[in-house]
Amino acid sequence: DTKYRGKGIGKEVVDLIMHYSFNELGLKRLDSDIISTNTQSLHLYTQKCGWEIEGRQKDWYFRNNAWHDRILVGITRERYLSHLQQ
Repeated sequence: DTKYRGKGIGKEVVDLIMHYSFNELGLKRLDSDIISTNTQSLHLYTQKCGWEIEGRQKDWYFRNNAWHDRILVGITRERYLSHLQQ
């Protein structure tokens, strides 16, 4: 729903997931994948939440009669703690 976009809700959710995963569960890393056309999600994870692009799988999704890349993103516990200091 477009009325919820741009209000920081996505960042808050990712921040809460990272906090719980690293501080409560003691996980070492998190990872995900994002379709290359989803530039808003890619920006959220890599520019606002400290995740890194770890790889790209070419022509992984077929949508609207076109092939799109799958972007692999991830964050380690150490990078998360470093990101908190910024």
